Amino acid sequence: HVEVGDFDSAGAVNFRTREVVREGLVQAVGGQFDTQRYLLMLSPTQDKVRTLFAAEGYYTNGPFQNDNRYFRTNLLGKMTMNPTSRSELSLTGTFQKSQWNASGEIPLRAVQDGTLD
Repeated sequence: HVEVGDFDSAGAVNFRTREVVREGLVQAVGGQFDTQRYLLMLSPTQDKVRTLFAAEGYYTNGPFQNDNRYFRTNLLGKMTMNPTSRSELSLTGTFQKSQWNASGEIPLRAVQDGTLD
């Protein structure tokens, strides 16, 4: 598609984020392998200047022989306003960080000959 130019052959994604959340959200969930996810979303202003702040923390050990201790952090901040009735100005900032203890890949031939289980 011509809207995404040269990146069209590899694929393109158009993300649309909210401008506000009507009510703040705090969420904590857990699961197998010490999996934990924490989410916070809030919109301090919703009138002329609309703001959105979101934060997520995620942790899991994963189903591996060696714990992978995967930790991910995501932050989003967005401010939207309409300087005139026919214009919109939006400023968005994001941050993402991940770290983990990779178990590594093993060769199939080592599994097949019984060297590794």
